[in-house]
Amino acid sequence: MNPTPTEIPQFPSSPPISAPISTSPPPPTGGPPKFPLFPILAGIILMIIVATGAFLLGKSQNPPSTSNPQPTTYNLPPSPSPTPDPTADWKIYTNTEYRFSVKHPPKLSFVEQKSDTSLLQINFAPLKDESSPYFSIQVKKPDKPENIIQNIKAQIVGHITDKITSQQLDPHGFSGLQYDYTTLEGKQRSTVIITNNYYFYVIEADTNSIDQILSTFKFLDKSNSATNTPIKTPQANGAILKEIRYTLPNGWTSKLYKDGIDRESLMISPENGGYISILEYTYPGNIGRREYYCQIWKVCIDSTYFTETQIGNISGYHAYSLDNSGGGELFGAKGNKFYVISVFNPPSPNEFEKNYQKVLDSLIF
Repeated sequence: MNPTPTEIPQFPSSPPISAPISTSPPPPTGGPPKFPLFPILAGIILMIIVATGAFLLGKSQNPPSTSNPQPTTYNLPPSPSPTPDPTADWKIYTNTEYRFSVKHPPKLSFVEQKSDTSLLQINFAPLKDESSPYFSIQVKKPDKPENIIQNIKAQIVGHITDKITSQQLDPHGFSGLQYDYTTLEGKQRSTVIITNNYYFYVIEADTNSIDQILSTFKFLDKSNSATNTPIKTPQANGAILKEIRYTLPNGWTSKLYKDGIDRESLMISPENGGYISILEYTYPGNIGRREYYCQIWKVCIDSTYFTETQIGNISGYHAYSLDNSGGGELFGAKGNKFYVISVFNPPSPNEFEKNYQKVLDSLIF
């Protein structure tokens, strides 16, 4: 008999012990680790698509500006205000014959006149006191500049208290000379000489106003400028002594007379004293009349001076402060003839002094 198998007692079963769950990746089974490639590429492509869309969307919402860029501006300091023209309300005097214009204060009137020394003189003066001009302008006949200057200085000398100061002038578009001086009345005056290369213009005014007046003086055109000087008509020669014509008052006579050195002269005189003596010379024409007079007459000294005058139908000069007498002599030229006229006036009263100027005015050389 088979023995009964021995039963092994049953032990209560213990619950199975669960192994802890590990979160770490399983250990590699061999070779380099492998990553999933597709998800990575898909993410990169998605990012590119999003960025491109954002760029295009922003560009469509903000189109580029087609306007030109604005230049940079700078704030400059304001320009100074222009100085008001003090002559803006002055009136304009215009002379078409001698081709110039000048402005003068509106309260001044002007008087035009001719004289022995000027073709024209214009005095600008207050209406209530025309005898005391505010300023004046003289138009002088064409002549050498040195002759004009000498004549003007001679006119000034007798009316000043001190020596003349002079300066070159060129601030207003023309050149000339300015003389400043103090008159016997204590006024500061200035005389300016300018030219358009034909006529000479002499402007006299108070020193403190001369610049203002000059700033308004203008030549009307350049017809008498250095580049377009009018052509002078050749002057006919003057008459010889015996062909000089004149008008004599009643009781006056004339004759040709020769002195001790056989020099011929024309003597004109009344019956009771006084005479006009005319001498004739050949004038070369290449020397000034005053200089020629001093050469042939030999009576000029340092203090001799001259003023312009009219002698019959010719212009000339009156010479003063000569070394042979206290009086003066007249002289002038026409063509190739030069005349020296001496006048002797006996003590007043007499017939000669009443009529000699009329005789001089009637002379035709």
